[in-house]
Amino acid sequence: MAVTKISLRNFQIHQQIDLDLSSPITSILGKSDCGKSSIIRALRWLLLNKPGGDSFIHHGCEFAKVSICVDDHKIVRSKGKKNLYWIDGKKRVSFGTNVPDDIAEILNISEDNIQQQLDSPFLLGLPPGEVAKKLNSIVDLGLIDKTLAKLSTESRKARYRAEVCRERVEEAKTKKIALKWTLEANENLDKLEKMDKEIQFKETTISELKLLANNLKEAEMTKIKMQEFITEGERIRLLGNKILNLEQKIREALDLMEQIKTLEKDKLKSEKSLENLEKEKSEVLKSQCPICGRSSENN
Repeated sequence: MAVTKISLRNFQIHQQIDLDLSSPITSILGKSDCGKSSIIRALRWLLLNKPGGDSFIHHGCEFAKVSICVDDHKIVRSKGKKNLYWIDGKKRVSFGTNVPDDIAEILNISEDNIQQQLDSPFLLGLPPGEVAKKLNSIVDLGLIDKTLAKLSTESRKARYRAEVCRERVEEAKTKKIALKWTLEANENLDKLEKMDKEIQFKETTISELKLLANNLKEAEMTKIKMQEFITEGERIRLLGNKILNLEQKIREALDLMEQIKTLEKDKLKSEKSLENLEKEKSEVLKSQCPICGRSSENN
């Protein structure tokens, strides 16, 4: 972690201060009571969320705020009406007395990393037992022990899993040998599927042929009926011709009968005329002399 800038607003004596920090060490110099220790307190408040309360807020102000730039992140701690942390513009709330997890992971710092003004020299003023605790907390030997124990546990689990895997592999090999027949069965199944498809195709073809045969049979029956209809139609046509001929003969007979009637009428007229002539002849003969031919009226 490398802090490159720190800014304070309304924190203890400082209403506003911005410091650019140098690498690797930054020294802050100044007169007594000018706020050097306040900068350390402000940094501790942001890094550890300590102290609690609001006594560090500058007199007459409603809030205090401390911000730092660290490893390309900007972290802000503010307190007033609301108690907040900010990281890269994103607000964090409801964190209690601890630092929010994502911010704590970036900072990766504890109480042992901060030396305040009135603290005794680090480790030198502590009894051996406290020194051991501090060293243990710094080095985190407990974490090493936990890690070794966890590694041992995981190693045992890994060996057990490896053994189980080996057994499963051997079991799988045995099953593979036992199921070797399935390869041949699969080939036979493929052949059966092909045969089934061929049978289905042939059955479909047969059904279509039967349908065509039925249609052909129906067509033949229809053809026969049509031929019968044609033959009957021909008979009807011939009969019609005969009827027409007969009608023509009837008309001719009727005409002949009319002519006969006319002739009969003419005959009757002729006969009547002949009778009249005969009468006239008789009368003429009666009035003439049979010897000389003179009319008897003249004598």
